[in-house]
Amino acid sequence: MREACVVAALMLVLAGCSAATTNTVVDPPAESPSPSASPSASASPSAAGVPSGALDVSAYAAADFASPDGSIRCSLTAYDATCNFPKGMPRTGVPSAGKVCPRAPLKVSGVTVSGRAEFFCSRGQDANPQQKSSAAVWARTASVPTVTVGSDVLVTLPDGRALAHGKLYCATAGAAITCASADSLASFTISGDGVKLSRGR
Repeated sequence: MREACVVAALMLVLAGCSAATTNTVVDPPAESPSPSASPSASASPSAAGVPSGALDVSAYAAADFASPDGSIRCSLTAYDATCNFPKGMPRTGVPSAGKVCPRAPLKVSGVTVSGRAEFFCSRGQDANPQQKSSAAVWARTASVPTVTVGSDVLVTLPDGRALAHGKLYCATAGAAITCASADSLASFTISGDGVKLSRGR
């Protein structure tokens, strides 16, 4: 009888352990490595809030933009900031689709920040910074340049400039784009060399 109780208790413990392995949340390491995708001092999240001189785009539902060379496409809203991976970016440190979006026929295609920075899955490009799109209306009075990629004319966020939508912002420094939450201090930096996530506080 005692052996049966011990076996039953062991089976309950093992069942509890196997149920706990279905958690699908992927937390990035405190600092995901990347060869040269590091935020500049002016683009880093700080307790003071968004970078000074950031263009306020909170009057628009979305403000989509591209990096100066058009390789990275991003979107900034009141809820999150997202950027799609540029073509050819090394995937070092990027988790598999099985960890980010298990059982979904999607691929890990970019990074996002709202309260925290994390990877996301989709079927392709999510941001649409084409000059004539409704998500690029913000650029019509912002005096930002465009870049032509294939047949697409994209509005860009020039080097050293920043956009803010409430407490979320994105800034360009050289070939890298940093997006962050001024509340949580979570951020990501993305470039053609890779991506780096920071949990914030």
